[in-house]
Amino acid sequence: ELWLFTTTLSSACQSIRSTNTREMSLYCHMLYALLEEKKENVYTLDQLMAILRRSEEYCLPQDVEEISELLSSLHTTGLIVFLKNNHTPGNSWVVARKGVLLTEVNGVLFAPDNFKEHCDIASNTGIISLYSLSQLFPQYSSDMLVVFL
Repeated sequence: ELWLFTTTLSSACQSIRSTNTREMSLYCHMLYALLEEKKENVYTLDQLMAILRRSEEYCLPQDVEEISELLSSLHTTGLIVFLKNNHTPGNSWVVARKGVLLTEVNGVLFAPDNFKEHCDIASNTGIISLYSLSQLFPQYSSDMLVVFL
């Protein structure tokens, strides 16, 4: 009976920690709760890791790869946007509130002429310069905006 209990408990713990299944793991739920609790819309992976190290409320992995997998799972479900940088993982972008970013960026860039939010910064080819993006949205990294758009 002890062996059965231990095996069942081990299996349950593995399921909770699992990041390889399509199901949302407990870690995914905790990470999403942490992102929802914070006020920022956008983080770099390095910033998020610093928050995790300081957090006493959430027992999440401290490994960048594990957190990256959890963020990818949350991205797949549509809860967040995770823009992974394979060359420099710490510079990956986590968009916690994608609706805000869509409204603030896409809403301005694609607003019709008769909207007060409309800005005429695109060339006749529809290309927007990096300089124009950085001037129009100084609160966001232009590198992140390029990947986002």
